[in-house]
Amino acid sequence: MGLRVALVTPFAWSRPHDVNEHVAGLATELRKLGHEVTVLATDAFSKNGRMKANGGFDGLDVHYLPNVSNRLAWRHQLFLPLGTWSFLESHRSDFDIIHIHMYRTFQNIVAGQHSAKYGIPYVFSAHGSVPRIVRVKHAKALFDGFY
Repeated sequence: MGLRVALVTPFAWSRPHDVNEHVAGLATELRKLGHEVTVLATDAFSKNGRMKANGGFDGLDVHYLPNVSNRLAWRHQLFLPLGTWSFLESHRSDFDIIHIHMYRTFQNIVAGQHSAKYGIPYVFSAHGSVPRIVRVKHAKALFDGFY
C-alpha cells in the first residue's frame, strides 16, 4: 500500500496556474505509483468566481475551502480560507505526509503548525515565492518577520 498524501495549495483546483500545473502533475504521478492523494485547495477560482463542489477529480479527493475574500486573494495574494485547521484536524489520521505548496499563505501556516503538532511529516515547495521581488514587498517582509 502506498502513502496517503495531502497536497495543500492556495489556488482552486482546475484553475490554470503554474502551481496547479505542478500539483496536478505531481498528484497524477503519485496516483500512478499507488499513493492515495487528497488535494486541499481554496475556492478562489478567479477574481469573481468560486469553485462550487468538493469531490473527486481524475481519481483524486479534492476539497475546496471558502476564502474570506476573492478580491484579497487575487489582488494581493492574500488567501484566507476558512476551515483549514478543522479539515486537517478531522482528517489527521488520514495522511502520512502533507505537501504544502507556496509560501506566505495563512493556509500553509496552519498546515505546517498542524503537521508539527501531530508529528506528520511535511514537504514544502515554495514555487519561487520566497524572494521578495514581485508585488507587495513590504507585506512579504512583515509576514517573514512575524512568521
